Amino acid sequence: MLQSSFSVPIPPVFYSSESHAPIERCIACERFLPEADVAYFVEKAIRHYPEYKSDQVIFEYAICQDCHQAMSATYSKESTEAIQNYFEQNTDFMGRLSLMQELAEGGMFEVQDWLSNCIVKGTPRENLREYQIACQCQGDRMVVGGAPFMISNAAMEEMMLLLSNETVDQLNGYMDRFFGLPPELRKLLVDSGVGIF
Repeated sequence: MLQSSFSVPIPPVFYSSESHAPIERCIACERFLPEADVAYFVEKAIRHYPEYKSDQVIFEYAICQDCHQAMSATYSKESTEAIQNYFEQNTDFMGRLSLMQELAEGGMFEVQDWLSNCIVKGTPRENLREYQIACQCQGDRMVVGGAPFMISNAAMEEMMLLLSNETVDQLNGYMDRFFGLPPELRKLLVDSGVGIF
């Protein structure tokens, strides 16, 4: 019988690129995340340099479920529905979860297998210049369900076109608040869809 999720230790790919350890604080409320009762999300935006065979983390953060829900509540209803519809039409989360569980039961679940192609476009990671990876965690475990996943910049750009002006303004505000980016970099990231909570 298919469960809605299972968990594994947080893989190093979702660790802080600076400390090389799990991210411990919520970007919004600074809550200590390793506490067992705290659900949270980790997101990383990455720029890939194929000519150098290297990656650069543009930014990374963790956000607790309470803060994530509070932020999501500020997005317009139209934007929320449009993004939900986009994922429903372009992804198969239940099929992914079923296969993940089957592999985990056989001791063959490898997180990199689920981050190697865009969840929407199917584009291999090595063919992308920019992409994001995301997961959901609880304590020191990664919850495997709808995530982990990788999403390409092309898919993020499509989603950005679905957002209302009100929601884009909210995203701009969050980029200012949490990352303190200069306007030209913030515009580049928001226009490309980087950093959607």
